[in-house]
Amino acid sequence: MHMWIIFSLLAPLCWAAVNFIDENLVNKEKATGAAVIFSAVFGAIASLVIFLFFPEVLGVSVHDAVLYMFTGVAFMGMVICYLYALDSAHRINSEYTVSLVVPWFELSTPIAVLLGYALLGETITWIQGGAIAIIFVGAILLNTDFKVFRFYKGVAIKMLGAAFFFAVGRTLYKFVAGGTESFWTASFWENIGIFLVALILFVLIRNYRKDFIGVFKNSRKKVMGLSAANESISTVGNLIGAYATLIAPIGVVFAIFSIQSLYIVIFESIKAKEFGWNNAQTILSILMIIAGAGLLALVSN
Repeated sequence: MHMWIIFSLLAPLCWAAVNFIDENLVNKEKATGAAVIFSAVFGAIASLVIFLFFPEVLGVSVHDAVLYMFTGVAFMGMVICYLYALDSAHRINSEYTVSLVVPWFELSTPIAVLLGYALLGETITWIQGGAIAIIFVGAILLNTDFKVFRFYKGVAIKMLGAAFFFAVGRTLYKFVAGGTESFWTASFWENIGIFLVALILFVLIRNYRKDFIGVFKNSRKKVMGLSAANESISTVGNLIGAYATLIAPIGVVFAIFSIQSLYIVIFESIKAKEFGWNNAQTILSILMIIAGAGLLALVSN
């Protein structure tokens, strides 16, 4: 099996775990601001660790460093849009938050395909396109409960922003890095960008400061523990996912990322202590994702 396939399967597994921790932080602990600022802390830690092992990451031009940092800006844009979409969805229907939010994130796949073609000159075959379409539709069906799903403008706009920032960030990352030889350099400066954005938000937005400082002032050990675990898992997932985009067409990798939908369903079933896969829509969507991913892996180098 090609390494890009393994990485493309592992990254969304990390992100699916992050989804559940985020929901707890945003909806139960009311710590949206703290969750955003903790990204800065772990961005700084990740950059420090990378520098200690690969000090040559500083040997880049100012131009490339700035472009790399913009990938971190895009990442933070995705995080902020996503967290606020979770908050909006929770206010609308606290029981079906994920069903209102996650389907919109699948739009990152077609955006990545278009950006890959426009900026990177990457093309896909008709068979790859068909496989991507199968995964895309399957992922949307899997995450959409048509009994509760409605078009909510606020949620849709925020999640469209999240999908756009995610696709733009990964495409820019690959555009500047060029190949795997620049992986650690790109990751170092991306995390510096994440740190700087969150630091600016901490200084400028009072509620963010209040949330973050309140975590320590009130000794909210649960929030600190969840945030630390969340950012650790997120960082690992981001590194794995970023590497995958460097060794395979970005649109193809993003399509495999959609298997995150399947992971979420599995996690939800474990949480509920029952596997509610007894309806035609769920079974069909799971088969579509597996079949599409298998076909894509088979026909992609």
